[in-house]
Amino acid sequence: MVNRRTVTALLAVTACGAALTGAVVVTQDRPVSAERTSAETAAAARWRKLAPPTPTAPGALSQVDAASAKAAWAVGAERRNGKQVPALYRWNGSRWLRHRSPVVFAPTDVAVAGPKAAWTAGVAKSGPVALHWNGRAWRKVPIPAGAGAINALAAGSDGSAWAVAAGGSATGSTVLRWRSGRWRKVKVPLPAGAALAAVGARTKKDVWVAGAVGGRSLVMRWNGKTWKQVALPPAIGGPGRDSSGVVRIRPVSATNVLALRGPTAPALLRWNGKRWIQKALPSGHIALSLSDDGKGGAWVIPYNNASRRIRKSYYLHWNGRAWRKVYGPARSGNVQLGDLDRLPKTTSLLSVGALQGKSRKTPLIERYR
Repeated sequence: MVNRRTVTALLAVTACGAALTGAVVVTQDRPVSAERTSAETAAAARWRKLAPPTPTAPGALSQVDAASAKAAWAVGAERRNGKQVPALYRWNGSRWLRHRSPVVFAPTDVAVAGPKAAWTAGVAKSGPVALHWNGRAWRKVPIPAGAGAINALAAGSDGSAWAVAAGGSATGSTVLRWRSGRWRKVKVPLPAGAALAAVGARTKKDVWVAGAVGGRSLVMRWNGKTWKQVALPPAIGGPGRDSSGVVRIRPVSATNVLALRGPTAPALLRWNGKRWIQKALPSGHIALSLSDDGKGGAWVIPYNNASRRIRKSYYLHWNGRAWRKVYGPARSGNVQLGDLDRLPKTTSLLSVGALQGKSRKTPLIERYR
């Protein structure tokens, strides 16, 4: 089972449009400029640099999540005063602000419900850690006994929050729900040995968890009353290629849920309310992160081996008809992207990662608009 947050380490360190068909056909890796509308051309949307909080400290960002155009968080690690500490950056709509953590730990994910509600989690020397943001400060909150380390978080538009943890049950994974100011275990009829890697929440009555079990992908959905398993199409290349499972899931609407299959069978999936439609990633690509684009398409971050010297950020955009390579601004060092997310009610996105210079690595942030 490959967790989407460990894909990079294991290797080296999608709303699909309505025009998708069931056939799996990989399109050429080139811009489909002829298909752009005049409005798109006039807008000249592109990826642009965003400055991290000052003073800039050595480090890298791994995850980002947004609740609105004025409420987003990015997390990672940075080095300050000779020590490695969590990087907790808040976006207020105009600039990034640095916030202190009450404990030293390595963040694995972040979820944001609004300006006064956010969650992050990770691992410290003492064990699993979870934090909650109340609009003024981060505070440490308990994780239920035996749940293990939280490896994925999600927040709904109604303020609900969910998490999946690495272990602590006979099935191999634990689902948690935020209630009354603390994380609580949720009973989910997971198959024995299920390893969950992703969670997505639209509301408290529309929650999805995903991962793998027995060498195949697994997706389950909560409708507010019961959990049900949602069958997936066979992996591209055959069942034997499905061992990495589903590493990212994102419910956009009741009839549009996106999922990303892992590196053994890289593909973009879209649930239309009745069935899954699958689209292969361009040949030779695997993806680390997924976001819808607000227009019926999807953005993914392709994997980049850290040894490759890439001076621009590199994204793949699915416009509902074809994949298109999109590059960010030129940089002075090697770009390593980690995550991206759309700002709700816009077509703008944030992405985070690191810029490897000659002597040090620094946080990298970009915005598409």
